[in-house]
Amino acid sequence: IVMLIILVGIVFLWLNSRGKFMFIWNLAGNRAEVVAPWRDFSQQGNSLFVWQIVIGLVLLVPALLLGLVMLLTALPCFKANDFNAAALSIIISAAVVLILYLIGVAIYYFLLNSVVVPIMFKKKLAFLPAIGEFSRIFIPNLFTFVKFAVLYLILEMLAGMILLTLAIVILCVCCCMCCVIMVLLALPYISTVVILPVLAYFRLFSLEVLARIDPCLDCFAPPAPAQAPAP
Repeated sequence: IVMLIILVGIVFLWLNSRGKFMFIWNLAGNRAEVVAPWRDFSQQGNSLFVWQIVIGLVLLVPALLLGLVMLLTALPCFKANDFNAAALSIIISAAVVLILYLIGVAIYYFLLNSVVVPIMFKKKLAFLPAIGEFSRIFIPNLFTFVKFAVLYLILEMLAGMILLTLAIVILCVCCCMCCVIMVLLALPYISTVVILPVLAYFRLFSLEVLARIDPCLDCFAPPAPAQAPAP
């Protein structure tokens, strides 16, 4: 069962990696295509997929080590029913470091999804060259990225509260009508009609910010026409 869950997770991660470029392609060009972006951005999607697995495994190691430190420190205290000052200091310190580490991981994935993936899309780069391109613009525009991250977080929290409230209201109405079928039908309705526009808004928001930072990374601009070969 564990292997099946891991396999399903890998498949979904691969589809998600490929789907990110399809989503940008359709939003930036006001299209509704599947085959063309799936084919044209296969290299970028596969590169993103592979490196997400590699970096995800690397990032998992420190979190597991910190969790292991807290567990090995807490277990003897639980058995002896005695939490001394030394043990508490170790557990608290490890917990603080773990929280800070997880915040750093969250920032990494935020920048990956909001900046690195659009760079890969715009310049048709693999993952590592896109990271290099991101490092070129990050330090000179650090304050802009900080403002973008703070505003993005605030808007995401507001959107999450609104979506949660709306979902609860719809499901409560369906349950009050004692109709299980309506509950099942309401879930894809909420996903398609409510969540998809929110996802589109946040993706367009990140694309617009990136275009303001560097016009060369404007995903809305049409690709430059190919130059005719010299006679």
